[in-house]
Amino acid sequence: MSEAKVRIGKYAAALIRPGESVFLDAGTTTFQVARYLPSGFPITVVTNAVNIASELMGKQIQTIVTGGLLMEATGALAGPVTVDMLSGMAFDRVFLGATGLDARHGFSNSNVYEAEVKKAAIRQAAEVNVVMDASKFGARVLFSYAPLDEVHRLVTDRMPDETLRLACEEAGMRIEIG
Repeated sequence: MSEAKVRIGKYAAALIRPGESVFLDAGTTTFQVARYLPSGFPITVVTNAVNIASELMGKQIQTIVTGGLLMEATGALAGPVTVDMLSGMAFDRVFLGATGLDARHGFSNSNVYEAEVKKAAIRQAAEVNVVMDASKFGARVLFSYAPLDEVHRLVTDRMPDETLRLACEEAGMRIEIG
C-alpha cells in the first residue's frame, strides 16, 4: 500500500497551516505526512516516532520528541511518560494512524501503549485527523482508541463501503481521498 500511503501523506501535509502546533503519531502513513512537510515550514511538530523525528531533522521545522518506552516493532515512544508529556500540550491538529476501522469499534490499534498515546493526543487536539489506507477498513483490532465521533477527518485512498461510509458521515466525520 506504499503508493496509497504516499498520496495520503502528501494530501494530509497540505492541510497543515503556518503557525500551527501539530502532533504526528508513529506509523507508516504519518511518516509520509512528515516527509511532505516543506523545509522551513513555520510550525511546531510534536512526535512520538523516532523515524519522524529523523525525517524532520535538517528541515528547519521546530520538532519536539516525546519521551517514553521505545516500542521495537514500530519505533514509537509510548507509555505513561509519553502520555504525561502530551497532557500538558495543546495541538491545532493531530494526525494519527490506525490498524483498524470498524463502525462499532471505531479506530483501533494492536498495542495498548500506543493506543493510550493516541487517546492522549486526541484529548489535547482542536482537530483530529486519521490517515490510513483502505486495507484497514472493517478491521477490528484489540484496542479501540477513538469512536467515530471523536475524529473530524479521515484521509484515505478510497471510500469505504456504504455501511462504514454512512456510519462515519452520521458521526460527523469528513472522509477525504488523498
